[in-house]
Amino acid sequence: MKIRSWKIGRPSRIAVAWVAALTAVSALQVWLHLQTTEVGYQLSALHKMVDRLGSERSDLEAELATLTSPRALDVAAKTRLRLRPPLEGQIVGVP
Repeated sequence: MKIRSWKIGRPSRIAVAWVAALTAVSALQVWLHLQTTEVGYQLSALHKMVDRLGSERSDLEAELATLTSPRALDVAAKTRLRLRPPLEGQIVGVP
């Protein structure tokens, strides 16, 4: 029975180039995946911020409509500023 011995020689330049190229492509793929994941998280955070700001804008528009209504202005003038309707003779016409 004959036993073969495998001779392991120096790897060829083409094999080294292929291994280097595959390693570089694999590293690029991992980096791109990480970047895609990071951008996805940022996009999700921005969507949440847009929703929150839209809700806040709606609330502020409702508050503005409430505060600028004639009834609210009348109540604020009477309570906070202690204003009252003018008495007889307090209104002077400008010629």
